[in-house]
Amino acid sequence: MNRISKLIVLFFLLCPSLAVAEEYAVAMITDMNGISRNIVNKQAQQVDIFSELFAGDQLEIEKHASVTLIYWDNHKVFQIQGPSVVHILKDSIQHVSGHKPKMKKITLLHHARINPAEVAQSGLVMRSAQKNKPISLLNLRGGKTADKRPTFLWKLHQKKDRVRFELVDEDGNMLLVKVLNGERFTLPASVHLKTGTVYSWSVEGRMGNGQVFADWGDFELATASLVAQKNNIQPKAHAGFSQRLLYAAWLQQNGFGDDAHHLWLKLAKERPNSPALKATLLN
Repeated sequence: MNRISKLIVLFFLLCPSLAVAEEYAVAMITDMNGISRNIVNKQAQQVDIFSELFAGDQLEIEKHASVTLIYWDNHKVFQIQGPSVVHILKDSIQHVSGHKPKMKKITLLHHARINPAEVAQSGLVMRSAQKNKPISLLNLRGGKTADKRPTFLWKLHQKKDRVRFELVDEDGNMLLVKVLNGERFTLPASVHLKTGTVYSWSVEGRMGNGQVFADWGDFELATASLVAQKNNIQPKAHAGFSQRLLYAAWLQQNGFGDDAHHLWLKLAKERPNSPALKATLLN
């Protein structure tokens, strides 16, 4: 081996990140009906919503099935009706046989890129079930709210006449104490939330045997600019499934976990045969 060859080898050994380029998914399935498969190295893998696609993959959509996929980098959306076979390229798709794909663009792609693992994991953290506890908070358990007077919700697994509600700021200052009946409470206008401050709230009560039970959560008020962006990109009522799915991802990734959860519920009902969507609700 000559001197130049040795230097080249040494360079790549010292800089392994340059020696092997990391491969990223170029597209993702954001809606589907029926059965479709991705052919990878001659192996067929059944796909679902959130399935990632790489350059070189081949997608086979069965008769009466349909798939919608998006390309992150150029904001292209392809709708494919089966039967059809397409080849996944770096920035587009190549029609192989069957029905030809239809292409359009949506602006929401500028704001949302979905990490499938993050979607399921974040939802699980936000709403981990507490089946063995007498009380469970149902919202505002982390993340942001756009509402300056949010409504706090909880579930009493053993009905009680009264519970104690407390709200404190991140410095430990008590902002509100209230004895309540029921399982919801809307913040009164006399309490002013500030952006950039993390608030903690709790609900506690006492069981018949005298044992005290409680649950608590944290939240913060979203900034005006983030709320404006949220409202600006919110899809219309008649928006397609993929656009609403992207919006749900944006909500979750920007801290609006409660709003995202409500939307995931609706999307999962519309696609009851999608294990991936069900996974967002396992909490």
